Amino acid sequence: MSALGRFNLQIIDDEKLRILELPYGKTKDLCMYVILPDNSKDLYNVVQSMSYEKLTKWTDPKYMWKKYTKVFLPQFKIDSAYSMKAILSSLGMPDVFNDTKAKLTGISPDNLYVSDLISLATVNGDEDGTKDVTHADDGFFFFDLALPEEIFRADRPFLYIIQHKPTKCYIFYGIFQKP
Repeated sequence: MSALGRFNLQIIDDEKLRILELPYGKTKDLCMYVILPDNSKDLYNVVQSMSYEKLTKWTDPKYMWKKYTKVFLPQFKIDSAYSMKAILSSLGMPDVFNDTKAKLTGISPDNLYVSDLISLATVNGDEDGTKDVTHADDGFFFFDLALPEEIFRADRPFLYIIQHKPTKCYIFYGIFQKP
């Protein structure tokens, strides 16, 4: 996949990585950050040293620069499914999974309980996430017809993070190993 347009970009020299912000999904509420280390061996170090505070600073709009960028990303789709039973039980909801202790009478007078709760997630990295970007920014001028200021080529393993922009909540992350 490739795209050409104005994207928020951050280059962090001391961490030896670059961060690209891409629109994600059908609304402007989500974005995908692609965190690309200088080489694939550094990805492990980036993940190990990452913290919420560090990520928040890296993706802060005041530190990112909107640059005319040619982006090359592999297309990918990742589907995952996992049981939430153990997680929700540990958070204080064990009774809902117990057939003798569950109290779901507001739903049905029968003795209902939840046998399991499965969380499904799909992350799609394709043109649909970026195709509207070049038309959404009205800051294009004549000099934009020149070569892009930056080239962002994800041709090695990278970290991706989905953020809900209005709440600044990071809702999903993953590592793409084989571009």
